[in-house]
Order: sequence, then C-alpha cells, then structure tokens
Amino acid sequence: MLNDLEGGAGALCFATGMAAISSALFALLKAGDHIIVSQYLFGNTRSFFDTIVDFGVQVTYADVTDIGEVMDAYQPNTKGVYTETVANPVTQVADLRAIGQFCDEKGILFMVDNTMTPPPMLYAKDFKASLIFCSLTKYIAGHGNVLGGAVIDTGEFNWQTFGNIKPGY
Repeated sequence: MLNDLEGGAGALCFATGMAAISSALFALLKAGDHIIVSQYLFGNTRSFFDTIVDFGVQVTYADVTDIGEVMDAYQPNTKGVYTETVANPVTQVADLRAIGQFCDEKGILFMVDNTMTPPPMLYAKDFKASLIFCSLTKYIAGHGNVLGGAVIDTGEFNWQTFGNIKPGY
C-alpha cells in the first residue's frame, strides 16, 4: 500500500522510521563516502547522522532551503543528499525541485523523508527523489499509536551506477 501511495518500484517496512533510515543508510554507505544532509532534521535523525561519522562516513550539514549551499557541499565522493520535505519540528521547507535536479545531474541519490507531507499532500517522486523514507507513526498511522517505518524505492535512480552495490546483487 505504501509503495502504491508513493508510486514506487518497491518498499520495505521496518519497526520504526529510524530503523528504516539507519538500515538503508548502513546498507548503502561505506567508510570514505560522503553525504550531504539537511541541517534541519528531527532530533533522532540528526543523532544518527552524527553517529554514522564514527563508521567513516563523511557528513556535511547544509541549509537545504538554499541550493547554493547544497551544491557547495558536494565532493567527488558524495553519494547523495538526505533531507526532510518539511523539517520536524521547526518546519523549514527544502528546495526539493532544485535538489532533485542537482542530484539527477550528479548521478547521486536523493533521499527524502516524507513523514510530514505524505501522499497525497506531496509526491516526493515528482521531485526526482530516489528513496523516500517515512515514519508511519505520524500521518500514515495517526497520532503516535503505532510504530513503523518504511523506505520506498521510487525507481528514479539507476542503481547500476551506484558503486557500493556488489556485482552479485
């Protein structure tokens, strides 16, 4: 159902939204990689990105409301950009269209946490999102009475160009 709502190619569900984020990023990133991350994040998500540095992943926090800052943060080893559509809890709005275009031009992942603006409010795929994350605890399930998370592959990214996936897969 979540995959259908987002227009995805496939989805995985997890016990929590943080489990979806951490599982996917630990699977996709390795020591020496770089990721550009919104400076405006849900507290636990920020803690995760602060922790992933201990595993050798370089993290640059950028103001995602300003595409210039995102572009300036790009490095040759950048694997993607991670942002929330609308930051929780302070509600800054990422420049999704410009970031999606930038990621598409660079051939890097555009990872969007769509928790605060689930479909049909916003379709992150329309902004060239590669992966969509959501916490089911918020709008999908209601008022914090259920825990769950998901990551949806939109089918927009060419995984054959992603160097961290082993040939056997």
